[in-house]
Order: sequence, then structure tokens, then C-alpha cells
Amino acid sequence: MTTKPSKASGRVGLLGVGLIWGCMAPPGTNAEARAPTEEANGTSASLVTLVGPIAFVDGKAVPRTGKPIQVPTGCHVVRTDDSYDTMTSTAMIHVMVEPVSFAIPMRGGYNYYVERESTKSSGAGTVRYAAYERDASGNVIQTFGPIAPSAGREACQGL
Repeated sequence: MTTKPSKASGRVGLLGVGLIWGCMAPPGTNAEARAPTEEANGTSASLVTLVGPIAFVDGKAVPRTGKPIQVPTGCHVVRTDDSYDTMTSTAMIHVMVEPVSFAIPMRGGYNYYVERESTKSSGAGTVRYAAYERDASGNVIQTFGPIAPSAGREACQGL
């Protein structure tokens, strides 16, 4: 099933920022294996790669190393981080943003990406997030829209 692309956006006060993609290392590059947990939908037989500016998976903090992480197959609620750093030609800027959550039903044999895009507009910037399922060739198979900030694991029901 392919869903309609959807992006969440938020306003940030930011000067001199072009396009930024968060943590976009290719799959398999220094991936950190994470031990499957019983809470991960009861399936620990297969792990998939998750890449992006991720701070939490199923309400649990994950290392913010910028490297891909491994999670068990099954549906997971993934939340982005609430800040990032960027450079202008003269300074490093720390940007605070509203975290965005996605309910992503992860299947074996696919990789999952959460991408952040920042754009400048009249001294203020807009940050947009999107989540994708990609096959081994990098082709987008599904796009996932954000879920309500108050939604938890129940967002995975029916996916």
C-alpha cells in the first residue's frame, strides 16, 4: 500500500540555511546493531535499518550518533530530535524545532529513512520532515505522514 506523501512543517528563526538532510548515511555504513526487545511487537527474528534525525523509537531514547540503527521488524513509533546544528559561512547555529512522530510498519528487506529539510524564507526558515520505506536499490516504496504528537503505540494498530 502506498500512502500519499505528507510532510510536517514548523517555523524556526534561522538565517543563511540552504537545504539540509539530517543523518543521511547510506544503509549498511557503520550501522549500530541494537538488540531486539520483547516490546517490539513480539517479533525479534529480523532487523531493519532506520536512518535519520531520530531521538526516540517506541518511546525509548536511541543514540544520537548520526549513524543508522537497527530495529526489529514490526510497527514502530519514531520521533525526531528537537534540535540540530547547522553552519553558515560565519557561524555555527543551534536550531530548536518541534519534534515530529511517525508510525512506521517496518518490513524485512527494506530500509527506513526519516528526512529533515530546512529552507530559508525571509530570515526565518521552515523545517519539513518525511518518512520513507526504500528497497535495496533506494527506490521509495512507501511514504509515511506524521502522526499526532499525542499518539503513541496505538497509532500502529491497523498498519
